[in-house]
Amino acid sequence: MTAPYASVIIPVGPYHRQLAAQAIGSVLWQTYKNVEAIVVNDTGETMRSAPNARVTIIDAPMSTGRRRSSVARNAGLAVARGTFVIFLDADDYLLPTALETFTRGHALHDAAYSYGHHYAVNREGKWALYQPPEYNREKRAGPMS
Repeated sequence: MTAPYASVIIPVGPYHRQLAAQAIGSVLWQTYKNVEAIVVNDTGETMRSAPNARVTIIDAPMSTGRRRSSVARNAGLAVARGTFVIFLDADDYLLPTALETFTRGHALHDAAYSYGHHYAVNREGKWALYQPPEYNREKRAGPMS
């Protein structure tokens, strides 16, 4: 089996379990079909097996505190096989041409990553469009080594 073009890693915690189906579906409806979804179960409960061969469900390693989602993302990254990796929260979803758009945008420059607008559930429980701030190299957290 050839490696997928992209791996989309979706950590699923207990509060977003009911939203995960839409996030997973948004990976499967991409215009680029050679993509895998890696669902990292951090709910504390068993998740049923994946209904599609392009979806893999793994359990997150045990962790506590505020970094649980980071631990889950790293667990997904450890099994990802794609050339590109996208992290997608379970309460977000990708538009059908997202991978195509990310790839085109990434190819236009020599940056190490691409970041785009996204839809997510806001505090009122409604879907909303979020836009990242413009990247400013001068504002980075500290010296890069």
